[in-house]
Amino acid sequence: MTHTMPTTVDETSLLLEVLSVAQHELGGVAGALQMRSDALDLGALPETAHASIRSAAAELARINATLRMLQAIRRPADSSIAPVSASEWYQESSPVLGDLMGRGYRISPTALDGYLRAAIRHRLTLSMCAFARALRERQVGVPDARRTVRTIALQLDASDSRGLATLSWTDRPSMDDQWTKLATTLAEGADLQLAIDSGKATWQWGV
Repeated sequence: MTHTMPTTVDETSLLLEVLSVAQHELGGVAGALQMRSDALDLGALPETAHASIRSAAAELARINATLRMLQAIRRPADSSIAPVSASEWYQESSPVLGDLMGRGYRISPTALDGYLRAAIRHRLTLSMCAFARALRERQVGVPDARRTVRTIALQLDASDSRGLATLSWTDRPSMDDQWTKLATTLAEGADLQLAIDSGKATWQWGV
């Protein structure tokens, strides 16, 4: 999947990036299911068929999570949306965050506690997606063979009135691109604050 840096980035640019991720995954699933269908037509179902089908089902679940996340972040003012637990938010958002970060990073939760109300969930998700895209931008031009996969540790502790979310990494990147600036802008409102220093991005609310 090829990503190009737009001249300017905003919330629409970010949502297009997320949709691009979903489209790419859907294409892969369609190809896998077509291969399995061909095998069935030939009456020669291989021993690995069940594993392949399970893998395709898992990819469909990832796409479903992507679309659910988009639905949630586009309806932030809907008071009927119940708070979600930190673990539910992670299960829903981590596939998209991981894909936006790219192959050079993998996200790993260290603590997931509490619940996220709709307004915070909306802004936090958007801002983290933009920040994940900023991390991907640092890998542009680096051949796959030279990439070292770095772990991004996620910590989230939330309550009705306050909370803290952090992404931490071991290298010391220069985070001064348009996607990082968009992440900061998207964190504004809903009583959210984003601070980025050497090796850590911190979102806080209710402080």
